[in-house]
Amino acid sequence: MKLLKFWNRMGIFVLTIIVVLACWMILGNRFVSIFNINNVLVQVCPTIIAGIGMVYVITAGEIDMSIGSIYTITTIVIGIGLTRLNVGIAGSILLAVAVGIICGLVNGMLVTGLRLPSFIATLASMLAFKGVSYIISGGKDILYLSNEKFQKMSSMRFLNFSLPIWVMLLLTLSGIFIYKRTSFGIYVRSVGSNKEVTAITGINVNLITIMGFVMTGIFAVFGGVITASQTLIGTSTAGATYSLDCVCATVLGGTSMTGGKGNIPGMICAAVLLGFLKNALNMLNLPFYYQYIVTGVILVFALVMNNLQLLLSQKYMGNSLN
Repeated sequence: MKLLKFWNRMGIFVLTIIVVLACWMILGNRFVSIFNINNVLVQVCPTIIAGIGMVYVITAGEIDMSIGSIYTITTIVIGIGLTRLNVGIAGSILLAVAVGIICGLVNGMLVTGLRLPSFIATLASMLAFKGVSYIISGGKDILYLSNEKFQKMSSMRFLNFSLPIWVMLLLTLSGIFIYKRTSFGIYVRSVGSNKEVTAITGINVNLITIMGFVMTGIFAVFGGVITASQTLIGTSTAGATYSLDCVCATVLGGTSMTGGKGNIPGMICAAVLLGFLKNALNMLNLPFYYQYIVTGVILVFALVMNNLQLLLSQKYMGNSLN
């Protein structure tokens, strides 16, 4: 039980340090150079940002598999705003955020209104949102290479680190503050722990659940904005593994799949771990599909640890009652 508690609190941080040190020994100083660390952090920024929203919805006892499609729509909406509507960078981002809110509301209503399991509901919405991305783009990629200001968003640096990293840090601090210090964060944890008891106390469980999905949609949009500023293209093929990466980082980071307990710092560390592993595979010149294998293996490991923690906790509580 002590070992499990240690893993729950510090396991992901220790594992990340071990993996980074191992990769450093294999690949040398180029792996831990400021240039490479900056590149890895920039690459995982979208996963971390969307992962913040995923922590909320999983803590509430649900899951959102549609964030990959929301991410995809974001890159297209940004392109439409910049090239067709000419509403500027701020207008395009606000338009994308509005779309993310709508997607979150749709998911929330499917789960609370139609009483569908969130996994099935968001799988269905994932396909629907993907279809919408093809419709609004006309099945074609939208290029916005000519927008120099938007292009500079990903290339600007402060203290040797790219702007997306600082944006990610700002959103992370905001997410942690809301989760730890606001009534909404407390309600989310309460809903995930026990919906029936929470409802008896007068808290609107359905509203909190819907707001959780909305939070996921908003953070997925910001992740898409970061990617759009890097690739300068809106495409319906983007975000293929985005949802799984976010789930993997969230669960591996210590958020309970049964709800009631989330860990944003742990999720961030897990996302960085995945980023460094993928980076190491690239530096070893291994084919890209090895990254899928690594992600799958880590996801299984995370789920096994999550289930083991649940089983041992239940056993411990049972022994205490006896």
